[in-house]
Amino acid sequence: LPGDLDHVFFSDSGSVAVEVAMKMALQYWINKGQPDKRRFLSFHGGYHGDTLGATSVAGEGPFRDPYRPLLVDHLRVPNAYRYRCQQCSAMSRCDLSCVDPLGDLLENRASEIAAVIVEPRVQGAAGVIVAPEGHLAKIRRLCDRFDVLLIADEVATGFGKTGAMFACDLEAVTPDIMVLGKGITGGYLPLSATLVTN
Repeated sequence: LPGDLDHVFFSDSGSVAVEVAMKMALQYWINKGQPDKRRFLSFHGGYHGDTLGATSVAGEGPFRDPYRPLLVDHLRVPNAYRYRCQQCSAMSRCDLSCVDPLGDLLENRASEIAAVIVEPRVQGAAGVIVAPEGHLAKIRRLCDRFDVLLIADEVATGFGKTGAMFACDLEAVTPDIMVLGKGITGGYLPLSATLVTN
């Protein structure tokens, strides 16, 4: 596993593992005496599962919109999408200005944000959208700067599906919480894991 992800909580699906990650993030801030940090920040087009908490941090669209009355409204920013990026689509190379809206939101609202949840390097259900190199590392730096936890949802990207064992490895990023599923048993049994640092 990347870095110091030393503790594992097993569950039965990626959705439940995301729910566990969200609960751990909330409990962390409550334990630190900062109970106002209870919102999550995710990306447009993101998909994190079908349970209510996981659906609450999903992007707008068919996986979320029909269930709006049941969901908690969290914060969202645009995802990096090289060919539709308003900042750099006309440039020859991405300059990672796609992460600026995240930085702006964290600067203004970090006191209420428990964690940023991201599908590292590849958004799956949104259409297999590959983030530019350095995107995840910049998100990690912003989370550190504004004292917000980083949750890496590697249910779809973990276990070698991006070329490295974990997508986070491609940018030498250790999230505070990592979510794994699918590849753990190769599809033989329903099993997932939520991994955390001390």
